[in-house]
Amino acid sequence: MNPATPPTDEMLTVRDMASLLRITTRAVHAQRSRGKLPNPIRIGRLVRWRRAEVERWLLEKQADADAQ
Repeated sequence: MNPATPPTDEMLTVRDMASLLRITTRAVHAQRSRGKLPNPIRIGRLVRWRRAEVERWLLEKQADADAQ
C-alpha cells in the first residue's frame, strides 16, 4: 500500500471529524446528536466514521449548497 494514499476504510475519531470540519469536538457531539452528521459506527463506547462516507456526505452538502 502506498503511504501517500490513505486507505478507503480509514476510520475517523471525533477529534478527526472536528479537525476535518473545522469545528470543536463539542460541536461534533452536538451535531451528531441532532442527526446533522453521517451515522457513525459504534465500537463499544467508541464512535467512528468511515472517511469515504464522510467525504461523500461533504460532496453532497457542497452540491446542495451550489444548487441553491
